[in-house]
Amino acid sequence: MTGPASAGARGTGTFGERTQDEMRARVENERVRLRWARRGRRRALVAAEAAVAVAGALVLAAVQLSYGGLALLIAFLALMALGAFLGTQVNLASRWVAGYRGLDERQRADHERALRIGHHVTAAVLFVALVVLLAVGQVAVAVPAAVLAPTVFLLAMLHFCYPAAHLAWNLPDEVPDEDDEAAAPTAGPRP
Repeated sequence: MTGPASAGARGTGTFGERTQDEMRARVENERVRLRWARRGRRRALVAAEAAVAVAGALVLAAVQLSYGGLALLIAFLALMALGAFLGTQVNLASRWVAGYRGLDERQRADHERALRIGHHVTAAVLFVALVVLLAVGQVAVAVPAAVLAPTVFLLAMLHFCYPAAHLAWNLPDEVPDEDDEAAAPTAGPRP
């Protein structure tokens, strides 16, 4: 070890310690925690992320059908950039950051449960898609790229985003720490 682990200053400690310190600084950022502390705000964020994914799939279908070419492709890429931003916010809101070790026992259990549920949901949706493809294959109907590409896109988005979205949707409102309550000004006694 090249420096004290508790120093927290940039440039000290091993690479893993610096990475954990940087992740902790982002995940435990007070402004971010306060922004996403309320369940209603997190649910609105998850709904926005889902809406952007569906809009992206629709634009991708239009691109496959060549209804606008380059303009729609640019719109799709812009939606993906917005989706990446919203996905990052959902991850921060639910503390779903790969490699982050600053979670307590309950939070780790919540993450493991969300991951399990996410795998079950993805497996169920993939099973239904497989059954539909097998049924369509028996009828000898070709599946156009305008249907296949958005479907695969939505399946990938479901697989990647569901665990963090599930956590963000279901976690209760965060109770402010005692330190936060002491720092917040009080309104005084009520008459």
